Amino acid sequence: MDAEGFLVRQFACFFYNNHFLIVHIWATICIFLAVLACGLALFRHRINKFNSVSDPIETFLRNEIVSLRHCSSSTPEITVDFESLSPYLNRRRRGEYREAVNQYLAGIHAEHKSVKDIPATIQAIEKLLTYARHR
Repeated sequence: MDAEGFLVRQFACFFYNNHFLIVHIWATICIFLAVLACGLALFRHRINKFNSVSDPIETFLRNEIVSLRHCSSSTPEITVDFESLSPYLNRRRRGEYREAVNQYLAGIHAEHKSVKDIPATIQAIEKLLTYARHR
């Protein structure tokens, strides 16, 4: 009798005699895989929601930074809601994001549709882009 045949026979006997234990192990593995799959799906859903909110902000900021680098001191009307991105950031990053928004808004004249300080505004936009980038 060879060793492989003996091990296979012992393995088969173990499964045949302990089906209750095997069912519980198999059920535990299946539940673990289901929880893992649900967690990954939830993570992907959260990323998609973040991207749907951040994409218009990122597009607006990229267009704004291109126009400022070409020395255009006029600024278009702000058509995005910067606060809509806040719920998707954790508490520390939310405060830093609000600071960056305030720096950007301080760098432009909303009434005159012009930019006060172009380099400071470009720096504020670059800081805002770190939070609004597509993930």
